[in-house]
Amino acid sequence: MTVNDVYTEICDILLESLPTGLSLEILTESQFLSLFTNVIQDWCQSTSLVKVIVNLPVVAGTSQYIAPDYAMQVQEVFYNEQYINRETAGSLDHLRRNWKAEQSATIQDWHEDRLPAKAVQVRPKPSLSGYTVAVTAALYGTISATSVGINISLSAPAGLYGTISSYSSEIYVEAAGPMFGTIASITPSTKNLKIVATAKPFRKTWALTDYIEVVPDSFVHYLKYGILAAVFSADGETKDDLRARYCQSRWEEGVGLASAVSQEGIGV
Repeated sequence: MTVNDVYTEICDILLESLPTGLSLEILTESQFLSLFTNVIQDWCQSTSLVKVIVNLPVVAGTSQYIAPDYAMQVQEVFYNEQYINRETAGSLDHLRRNWKAEQSATIQDWHEDRLPAKAVQVRPKPSLSGYTVAVTAALYGTISATSVGINISLSAPAGLYGTISSYSSEIYVEAAGPMFGTIASITPSTKNLKIVATAKPFRKTWALTDYIEVVPDSFVHYLKYGILAAVFSADGETKDDLRARYCQSRWEEGVGLASAVSQEGIGV
């Protein structure tokens, strides 16, 4: 589904149906897109329904690691493809008074409190660095960056000449001919950290034609209620306390259902 599907429903409810759309300036298209941006950000943060999996390279003697920008809240952490327990700095202070001074060894647990945003700290400090992908020499042609966290598949009918200089998510490459090139930064899960985090919206600004990737189609209609709750509670011609309360309750219903679904697969 696209942003336009939500826009169409909003127009119908405000009695400004397409093709004219929001033309009376009770609510403008730019205001709708601003509200949509806020609501979808709240949805991703509140429900944790869509997640990303990221591998972070482990460095010997380093205990703190930062999740990438496209990840929001870190929920689970694995080390060397095995689940490790989540602790708090407070519990470690009580149970292991000298935990910060422990000798480097195999990672046992992690925590995120008392740390900068998106940072996680493992205990004890790792004694070994994780595996990395060998780097040779740069060749002709470069994929230098991706602006968002995505999965990508490449299929080459002939030999591939080039460099993928940095990539942090999963990648699948299939080539019919020989490949000549460099993968300069891909982190395998073996002896490294794998984090499961809430997915961040792939865009900071939205257009009506954009697809809504981070919300399953069966939940998209709840975005409408989040937007309408803000519209009907704002001072102006659209203010309607009764409808605002109804829309807010439907929005909370959607958040509750999505949150429950997101927890079904967590049985560790």
